[in-house]
Amino acid sequence: ARGLEGADRIDDARGLLQLAWRRAPGDRVLRRARRRADLPTELDSQTGLPWESVHDPVTGRRIEAGSDAPTPSLRAAVREGQRMQAERERIVGAIVAAVQGDDRRAGVPWFVLRRGRVPPAGDADAQQALNDEIGRVAEGRPPQWMPPAVVEAIEQRPDYVIEGW
Repeated sequence: ARGLEGADRIDDARGLLQLAWRRAPGDRVLRRARRRADLPTELDSQTGLPWESVHDPVTGRRIEAGSDAPTPSLRAAVREGQRMQAERERIVGAIVAAVQGDDRRAGVPWFVLRRGRVPPAGDADAQQALNDEIGRVAEGRPPQWMPPAVVEAIEQRPDYVIEGW
């Protein structure tokens, strides 16, 4: 993964780390590498599988976990990196649609984009922290993790806040 990152193949490196994480969820070395790559490391409390493997990132609902991940290889990493990028675009699209539609109960994709998982329902601290970061956009200080499309949507609705998920 470091070699791919060094060759400016970030999506491929992330794909490789994702495949390895599915095969060995919780592995300490992978956990550190994923954190360094700004990838989530949360595991589902019921299954022990990666959180994103058993939850829809837009709705937060449980989904049936897919079959075992393919053996990590460069070809599989490229495909996984592309899948992850498409999933990120879907999450960003859901956030933009929520902001434009003033859907303030659409916190799930926000939390998945920011934290890689959804906090327990009613976690006021997590909600407040996210709203503080959303508010930074109106102050002209958007957080580094926030994609430009989301920043633009918030700039058009500077009063937008998350009220639930």
